[in-house]
Amino acid sequence: MTERVRIFSVACIALLMSSTACSRGDDGEVEQSRSYDVPESLCGIEMPGVELDKLFPPGERIEERQQSEQDSERYGSFTCQYLVDRVPVLLVSGHFDVHGDIETPPWQSYAMRGDPGRESVAVEGDFEARAWPGAAGAVAQCPFDGELDPYYVSVVSMYPKDEDEAVEVVSELIQPAAAHAEEHCTASQPGAPG
Repeated sequence: MTERVRIFSVACIALLMSSTACSRGDDGEVEQSRSYDVPESLCGIEMPGVELDKLFPPGERIEERQQSEQDSERYGSFTCQYLVDRVPVLLVSGHFDVHGDIETPPWQSYAMRGDPGRESVAVEGDFEARAWPGAAGAVAQCPFDGELDPYYVSVVSMYPKDEDEAVEVVSELIQPAAAHAEEHCTASQPGAPG
């Protein structure tokens, strides 16, 4: 076996064993690719004008997990999570258990991205909202026992890695997510049908 054939064989085996497909870019660098389709909406929420592909890394498989919980107290919550190759990359959640301080990043952001290490920025829109690199929180109003109560909505994303771009992307997501939560929060209330 010639040296060239042996190197090619080793490279082919390594490529087959990797979890993502790759190719060489124009600059000779190895580029990873996606083997799955990027969702057209997030957690059933339309996101017009948002480049959703920025939220999803190269990989083989995408999985969406949704969960809604109710109990006998005032807590109704929802969680929608996306995983790529079993690694969490995006989380959208909401709950009556008020976050408390809109100036503090969602706690999930520490697990997914670490300490944001910078001040939040206000996100313009119908809901009070703040954003950090890869994390955003907003307060919607949802009916509970005949009164409107604060309903905290958050979006946490691992991607994009660039901090400025990550702030921009979650800022685009949080207002539609809060609007969707406010519109559908009665389905998350304890005792509500659905």
